[in-house]
Amino acid sequence: MAMLLVDGKSFTESKHTEFNKLESIEDYMTKLEDSLRKRRLVMSIMYHESRFNDSIVNETSGASGCLQIMKSMVRHINATEGTNYTYSDRFDRKKSEEMFFLIMDKYNPTYDLDTAAHVWYCGPYKMKSRWNLSRSYRREISDIYNIIKLYDTMNNLENLPPEIKAERVLKDLLSQVLDVEVFNVIYYKGRDKYTNAPSDILSISFKSSDDLSKYNEYITTSSLCDDSGVKFTDNSVIYSGSNLISLVSDMILEKYNQKFKV
Repeated sequence: MAMLLVDGKSFTESKHTEFNKLESIEDYMTKLEDSLRKRRLVMSIMYHESRFNDSIVNETSGASGCLQIMKSMVRHINATEGTNYTYSDRFDRKKSEEMFFLIMDKYNPTYDLDTAAHVWYCGPYKMKSRWNLSRSYRREISDIYNIIKLYDTMNNLENLPPEIKAERVLKDLLSQVLDVEVFNVIYYKGRDKYTNAPSDILSISFKSSDDLSKYNEYITTSSLCDDSGVKFTDNSVIYSGSNLISLVSDMILEKYNQKFKV
């Protein structure tokens, strides 16, 4: 039987490793998932704010760096945490992330996705009264987070494309996971003209009617059919509704888990 090695030593010999300090495998997996969630979160906000550009500066607000940190945020962190970050540290990826995590640890210790997006967009003050101001931003961060989670789940996080586009990602994943040939994916985020509520459009075009039929066999039992409008035309399926990225993400992950028995 193969022996589990940690830092070149057998597990029983590794008395000082982080793994060995934990009470159980479940504790280890919980810590691992917490770490992954934090990494996905900061990557989601970083992508939205700068497309991972460490040198970008907003000429209007002065927000700078990969996380678009304001000077006032640097001053706030130094005053409340006793740190000595400088304005130029906003152009340093590692130090920008350090400041991000200090803010999250203080104002959002559970790393809730919605709260994190709101705090980063509106600041940590008067969160309840200002909640509606961040609605669109929170939706956008959620969409990006779900796409990153899909890549993460499929062990492709290191190969994340420099431009994260919902259409490209969904096309690749649908082809790989559902084994159908997808011609094109179009995703449009909009609002209902009568209620102004979020109303997205997701169109998936297949290369043949057989591919559409194969896809349809699966989605007939999917939550997509219950939670969004569905229309079939030619070799395409068109969804309308809200949270479509999340719904499609859940569907693909469900199929992926079945296929590989995760």
